[in-house]
Amino acid sequence: MKIILTSESGRWFWVLRAAERELARSEGFHSFVDARAHAELFRIGARSPVILRSVKKCAQSLVNDKYHLVFLVTESTSGFCLSLSYPENIHLYDEVFESFEGAESFAQHLSYDVFELADIYDCWGSLIHPLQHSRFYRNVFDIEDDHPSAW
Repeated sequence: MKIILTSESGRWFWVLRAAERELARSEGFHSFVDARAHAELFRIGARSPVILRSVKKCAQSLVNDKYHLVFLVTESTSGFCLSLSYPENIHLYDEVFESFEGAESFAQHLSYDVFELADIYDCWGSLIHPLQHSRFYRNVFDIEDDHPSAW
């Protein structure tokens, strides 16, 4: 599983891929740094997913703690729709399920896989340099760099 940072038409975004399948995509950002920070927020937040059945139950305190993924499952005529409420501006491609439990299970498994398996790559398929990550991200994922500027 990879989170790939790329640009198109002057906008930066990230794509979550498992093999050749695209699972999620962010909206565009003005800079590489903003897209990278959003990708980091997405991956770190995957360690604490919250799955809600109602917008009304979305406690403001969850949104104020930026290190959560907040999923929302809503019932529609086509089934149970899964969306990501926080961080904002992320489109999920697997979003309609036959049951609430199916959507909930997908969100839990996706979160686990993103947190445990996904690394952040550039558009050429290389891991981005450790010093391009925030210090907090490096600490969460035990990414070490012996360069003096890392301290």
